[in-house]
Amino acid sequence: MRVQPGARSERVCLSGDGGLLVATRARAVEGQANEAVRRLVAQAVGVPLHAVTLARGERSRTKLLQIVNVSPQEALANVERNTR
Repeated sequence: MRVQPGARSERVCLSGDGGLLVATRARAVEGQANEAVRRLVAQAVGVPLHAVTLARGERSRTKLLQIVNVSPQEALANVERNTR
């Protein structure tokens, strides 16, 4: 997943490589962008916030999130359905 902190608007969409692109207004300061990304992805996938954890990429624009009880295919299908 690629993250764009400091964006004009917040959105979650599928990227051309089959991953996610997450844009957030939050700045990459003191974990604000990471928390915003967790919130946006949880909302797009349709799971509670506590089900989404940051597995890798705390200080990078490329991140890996772990979502409890949802396969990657289910998560992408939910994002596609919920962001139309």
